[in-house]
Amino acid sequence: MWKKTVISLCLLTLFGWGLYTSKTLIIPPASYVHIINDGAITATSSHILITTEYGDALDHLDQIDGGRDGQLLLLRIANASQQVIVRCRMDGNIAIPTYCYLRSTQQTLLLIYDATQQQWLELSRSSN
Repeated sequence: MWKKTVISLCLLTLFGWGLYTSKTLIIPPASYVHIINDGAITATSSHILITTEYGDALDHLDQIDGGRDGQLLLLRIANASQQVIVRCRMDGNIAIPTYCYLRSTQQTLLLIYDATQQQWLELSRSSN
């Protein structure tokens, strides 16, 4: 039995004046570690552990290849000694308002793919 990662999402649904409901999303465990290659990884599952190219202490993630409309993607680092800065750049496809510095294995970044914009959009991040 696999250990699950549970994320609580608050969804706003408009029924006249508005109604807030809470839903639980279960993300499957990470399948394997993805190594950043020239600032990019490929989204092959919904939960990805990432590590730096060449085992460097710090790397940048600017591009996530793959994805389908509405796909959720949870990013974490595999090793706290190999930290990652997720960035929004003109030549990348990650749309986040500010850099996301993943320093510990407990920190997460949750993204959703928008096929119309061809970008990964930020839903939430943790700062554990």
